[in-house]
Amino acid sequence: MARRNTLLVVGAGASAEAGLPIGRGLADQISKILRFEADRFGSAIGGDEDFRYQLERHTQQDFKSFAKTAQTMSPGILRAPSIDQFIDKHSDDERVAILGKAAVIQTILKAERNSALYADESKRKSIDSVGVRATWYAAFADLICADTNKSKLDEVFCNVTVVCFNYDRCIEQFLAFHLSELYRIPLAEARARVAGLSILRPYGLVAPLYGANAIFFGSDFRNHDIFYLANNIRTFTQQEQDHTVVTRIRKAIEEADTIAFLGFYYLQQNMKLLSPEKPTRATRIYGTAFERSGHDVIEIKNRIRGYLYNKGPNHKSAPELMIDQTKCGALLRDHSLGLDLTS
Repeated sequence: MARRNTLLVVGAGASAEAGLPIGRGLADQISKILRFEADRFGSAIGGDEDFRYQLERHTQQDFKSFAKTAQTMSPGILRAPSIDQFIDKHSDDERVAILGKAAVIQTILKAERNSALYADESKRKSIDSVGVRATWYAAFADLICADTNKSKLDEVFCNVTVVCFNYDRCIEQFLAFHLSELYRIPLAEARARVAGLSILRPYGLVAPLYGANAIFFGSDFRNHDIFYLANNIRTFTQQEQDHTVVTRIRKAIEEADTIAFLGFYYLQQNMKLLSPEKPTRATRIYGTAFERSGHDVIEIKNRIRGYLYNKGPNHKSAPELMIDQTKCGALLRDHSLGLDLTS
């Protein structure tokens, strides 16, 4: 249980620790899915067969025009830093968003199934505890459970909020199995408790993991309408129209005592999304900058000061910002005393 308000801002790099594709890796997979061609009769061939089947069923008479759009998207996606930014560059073309988001759904569900966090519950199997021990998921769970006995499980997520920019459900999946095995409680009970954790998602998610309209972690995408599920995720442009979640995120930033950025890229548009009306009261801010240059680290600190404290880089009242050029799990462990939620 956290004694002070603690906020985690989770970006794509955090999911990479579970083996999910991110950035250009994700874009490469989506590009292959959409790599349609036209045969000599003008019919669409190539690309991913399962995706093409669902697209034809979804679009019917408009299939050829969508297939042509997919064909032109495939090479273009490889030129963009990420699929999200590619879709945003074509915000005036609804077909690009439909195709891109459906391909994201297919890719994420497959990636969940191939990740270290997948568990075949039909065979009563758990997640690979050894494989995820070095990840930030385990480090985070250690922090929040450090001072929580089984009799106080109702308080395990008190004062903890997560802002997750990812579409996957890795956080919920790991925590459910962690609580179930650590406290020897049924998995269903553990999931109900994880559902009580405040996770704010500005860009949505593949599908809920629990409750109404839930889809199992790593569920076979062929058993679902990926074009229907595409409505669950939002582009940069669509996110700007969802004022409710943005308001809640900014309030959480404002009221946080400790903030940790995990696998976050600190893009201007996402920093702007986080920027509260009043400066955050946080006195401890940590963040990863894995494989980023020293120059980038300086700019990252400037952006945090500017967007979260509404202050310039030389303002003396902003606390020291601990931005490490390391992975998420290492950050949480290296700063375990500063991040101690029980103090």
